[in-house]
Amino acid sequence: MTEKKGENKKFVFKRKKDISKSYAPYQQLQATEQQLRVSNQQLTASERKLQKANYDMAKRIKELNCLYGLSKLAMTPGLSLPLLFKGLIKIIPQGWQYPDITAARIIYKGEKYKTDNFKKTRWLQSEAIMVNKKAEGMLEIIYLKKKPAEAEGPFLKEERTLLVMITERLGEIISRILEHEQLEAAYQQLAASEQQEKAVNQQLMASEQEIRALEKIWREANNSLEDILVIIDTDRNIVKINAAGLKLIGKKEKDIIGKKCYEVFYGTICLIESCSLKKFMKNGEEGKTDIYVKDLGKHFSIKCSPIFNDKGEITGFIDLIMDITERKLEEEKLLKSEEKYRLIADNSIDVIWKLDLKMAFTYASPSIKNVFGYTVDEWVGSKLFHHAGRKEFLKMAKDAMYAVKNYKEFKYLTFQTILLHKNGTEIPVEITAKLLFNKNGLPIGFQGTTRDITERKKAEKILRESMTKLQLLYDSSSDAIILLDEKGFFDCNAATLSLFGCATKKEFCSRHPGDFSPPTQPDGTDSMSYAKNNIARALKEGYVQFEYLHRRLDGTDFFAQVLLNKMVLGGREVLQARVYDITERKRAEKELAKYRDHLEELVKERSGELQKTAEEVKEANRELKIANRELEAFTNTASHDLKEPLRAIGTFSKILLEDYNDKLDIDGKDYLKRISKASFRMNNLIDDLLSLSRISHIKKPYDLVNCGKLLKETIKQIKPLIEEKKAQIKISDKLPQIFCSHVKMKEVFYNLIVNAIKYNDKETPVIEIGLKGDVFFVKDNGLGIKKEYFDEIFRIFRRLHKSTEYGGGTGVGLSIVKKVIDEHHGRIWLESEEKKGTTFFFTISPKTDI
Repeated sequence: MTEKKGENKKFVFKRKKDISKSYAPYQQLQATEQQLRVSNQQLTASERKLQKANYDMAKRIKELNCLYGLSKLAMTPGLSLPLLFKGLIKIIPQGWQYPDITAARIIYKGEKYKTDNFKKTRWLQSEAIMVNKKAEGMLEIIYLKKKPAEAEGPFLKEERTLLVMITERLGEIISRILEHEQLEAAYQQLAASEQQEKAVNQQLMASEQEIRALEKIWREANNSLEDILVIIDTDRNIVKINAAGLKLIGKKEKDIIGKKCYEVFYGTICLIESCSLKKFMKNGEEGKTDIYVKDLGKHFSIKCSPIFNDKGEITGFIDLIMDITERKLEEEKLLKSEEKYRLIADNSIDVIWKLDLKMAFTYASPSIKNVFGYTVDEWVGSKLFHHAGRKEFLKMAKDAMYAVKNYKEFKYLTFQTILLHKNGTEIPVEITAKLLFNKNGLPIGFQGTTRDITERKKAEKILRESMTKLQLLYDSSSDAIILLDEKGFFDCNAATLSLFGCATKKEFCSRHPGDFSPPTQPDGTDSMSYAKNNIARALKEGYVQFEYLHRRLDGTDFFAQVLLNKMVLGGREVLQARVYDITERKRAEKELAKYRDHLEELVKERSGELQKTAEEVKEANRELKIANRELEAFTNTASHDLKEPLRAIGTFSKILLEDYNDKLDIDGKDYLKRISKASFRMNNLIDDLLSLSRISHIKKPYDLVNCGKLLKETIKQIKPLIEEKKAQIKISDKLPQIFCSHVKMKEVFYNLIVNAIKYNDKETPVIEIGLKGDVFFVKDNGLGIKKEYFDEIFRIFRRLHKSTEYGGGTGVGLSIVKKVIDEHHGRIWLESEEKKGTTFFFTISPKTDI
């Protein structure tokens, strides 16, 4: 027996010695693997930063292009509101991060202008269009599909800023167009009124000449005269009246002759105060007056002239009565037109002015004070050269002389220049001017508007500076950046030339893309076909990322990460390509895979030998931890690799449904819809499995956590779901501070609240969150749970409803909750009644409670 024991001891000692020798290279391999892992993480972090910088720059370019397009549209001569809205609606979608699924609509005073793909969805941004501080319309931006949540639903906070800038600028442009249209209408109405007044005055002059002739030939013309002619004696009795007078009064001559004139025409028993005869008797001169006869609803002009006998004695009077109703109406219209023009001028934010041919101002609107600091009295009478520099004045004077010389062809002139404020500062302005003419059609001066464009110039300066910064970033970037279209390359930066071994940009752009890649990729795929397919995807989807084997001009090959972004440049769609040399990363990945394979072989060889002693068990536990870390890495990689084909399945199912809808029968469409739904559920299942796996590996230390603040963070995270379901969340005012894992405890509240909202058949879900003693509770008014399922619901993948009901679900959420509560040495249970709701209770160990 003794010898046998001795033999065993020798054997054991020898094995331990062998193990220590073989374990040294294993430790070295492990250290190498750790270094490679750190290197890989650093490379990945750098790659993400570069991707984010590229993405941010692409967004800024899109936003600036959108604002530039609006400014350019606003400068269109003769721009009307419909043309403005129709042009803007085409520009807007290109400024958002997903232009292919972006739709826009402008609503202005009941009129709607929208993109062809517009339809109502719940992913909406909107902003009021303010015109002169009054909301006159609305600009709506809509995503046609759901996208990841950003600062404002699926929208970026920069997109909210862009939306506000567009509506502010749009309000200014609308205000300017309206003011210009009002001013033009006023000009036209004033010109028409002047022509009408001219015609009336000419008619009056002709009528007066005709009356003087009729006084001499009464008997020959009295019955054909359109104006009323009445002869009265010195006692105001009517002696004679012509046919026009009888027609107006509507009586026969025998019923009028011998009656007082004021009785017949005014219906009074005495002379009226404004009677032309009364004026003659008082002053001894021919009387002329204008009266309004209410009973007839007409205006008349009456001229009274005496009749003398041979002795020079007055024997009677002749009254010439003319109907001037139309003239009075035209005068009233002219007065209203002048008042309207004055109202527009007095309330315009632009300066409205008149200028004679000597370049002196004859009129200025009150806004002159706000723009240039002068009062109207100070401005009127001053010369143009008082308010402009020598260079600017000479240019304006030259244009004015040209307009006067070519007045028959000249319509109006719009230009930008610099004028001087009263305090001497320079003000950039935009001037619109037209010629004024006299009654003979000859130019007598100018009339126009002046607008302060200081803010516009500042905006243009900011835009130019931003474009300069972007160009500097483009030129100085260490990444290779290339611009290409359907014809090939047309621009690149210096880093591109260095990466591909070209001397000049011209040399690079003159090359065919096939010159920078081998005929085939490492997997045998044709390089040009692979590149064209990815370019087509980028043009369709807006963004593509892939790996590609490139070739420099010297013939050396290198692996590259390629990012393609679609953008609009100069009104056409182009692609921006970012190329990163990942040769070192590929080499590191290859080495890492080699060491990992070798490591697995070593683990297999040692696993059997390390099971018989305590030291061997300890070593096995350590290997198990390593395996767990690798398993976690595998889980992340596997989830990514699983999700990639799932996304492809979902995408291609959707494409088949959209592009081949008319070629599929009912079963085919149903199968594709099922495939799409199944891929969506599988994606959610992978995400939930990852959450369950990661929750155990979160090793952040416990900390003092304010449950009230933690709940506010959780509610903010699920705000879209709360708004969609119209749920009411009631949180107790007094919630404690506890020692716990902030991240894990947030998962507990998140899953309990989301379940309470999802599995609820009430019109208004109500969720209460609070504390009873040391017990937390989450209570809802939802479907309720049968008692026999109280324990089963915490098992992974256990669902009480079909996957198509109540928004689906994978059955992982409550498993995560149970796992976190167990880690915190607590307990979770529930009380429920069908159709009345459920209350979940849980505790945290008193050892960690405060």
